[in-house]
Amino acid sequence: MDGAGRPLLPQQPRPSPAASGALAERRAVPCLVATGRYDVFLPPRRVGPAAQRHLGTRLHVLDGSGHLLLDEAPDEIVALVGRALAA
Repeated sequence: MDGAGRPLLPQQPRPSPAASGALAERRAVPCLVATGRYDVFLPPRRVGPAAQRHLGTRLHVLDGSGHLLLDEAPDEIVALVGRALAA
C-alpha cells in the first residue's frame, strides 16, 4: 500500500498496447483455444471472452478436464485439433 492506502499494484494487470496490437494482427490466423471445465487457473468464464475479443475465436471447453488438458484428455485434444485442421 502507498501512503494513501491504495494498492501499489493494480488488481488486474493490463496488457501493453504493443501486445494488443500484436494480438489484433493474429486475428487473421486461424487458432484453437481450449480449456478444461474445472480449470482453476484459466477458467472458461475468463478465457472465453478473451479468446473472442483478442483472437476472434470461440473457446472449446473440455467437460471432464482441469488445467492439464494434454494429460487429462489427450484423445479429446487430438480430435479437436483434427477437426480444426479438416475445416
